[in-house]
Amino acid sequence: MRRHFRVEQANEMLGAVREELRAARDAQQGRQRAEAELHGYRKRLVWAGGAIPNANRMGAYEDQAKLAHGDLTRAMNRLEDMGVEVKDLEQGVVDFPTRYRGETVY
Repeated sequence: MRRHFRVEQANEMLGAVREELRAARDAQQGRQRAEAELHGYRKRLVWAGGAIPNANRMGAYEDQAKLAHGDLTRAMNRLEDMGVEVKDLEQGVVDFPTRYRGETVY
């Protein structure tokens, strides 16, 4: 069941929402960084004529990406549990559903 907010309730939650958005953005950036590093490493291997990859290095990049993905998922779940709908994570745009004339509006 969707939660509905009054303006006062939404305003009271802004601090907690900002914290979770920050955590989610940081995790997303960490995941993107790890994936970019892994992609770059694989590309360098190809340029090196198919050199033998360092499994530890590749595993570290993959682990970083998985950890960051888990952090992102948890932060997004916490926002969802609050009843907030994330519209644009990068910009920090969220909606607080409310009721107006019997309908859900934002």
